[in-house]
Amino acid sequence: MTDTQNIAERARHTLARIWRPHLSTDEFAVCHYVLDATVERGEVALFASFTELSAGRPAPEGSLWPWKLPPIGMPRSTFYRALRGLRAKGVIDAERMGACTRFEVFLDWQPEAGGRA
Repeated sequence: MTDTQNIAERARHTLARIWRPHLSTDEFAVCHYVLDATVERGEVALFASFTELSAGRPAPEGSLWPWKLPPIGMPRSTFYRALRGLRAKGVIDAERMGACTRFEVFLDWQPEAGGRA
């Protein structure tokens, strides 16, 4: 197993087993989406606009998967409400950068401590 696979597996387990009780259903969905688009692919951050998140990014021709970034499948208002909650808890950072936003999940977030390790 590679380092990226180990980190991704640990992130999935942490989200599902430790963080989930501390997140709303929508917060969990947004966090899972960003983790899938970053840690699962060996990336630290996701750069995208809500339009891209909503429509998705198709995978290149010949790819094993149909999407490079699948559509998020939630209304804008729901997404931004969940994002505000995640930011307030210190789980995720979202920084506007021109036409897109940089999203990063903090893998060292500790819900019991109310912040990062």
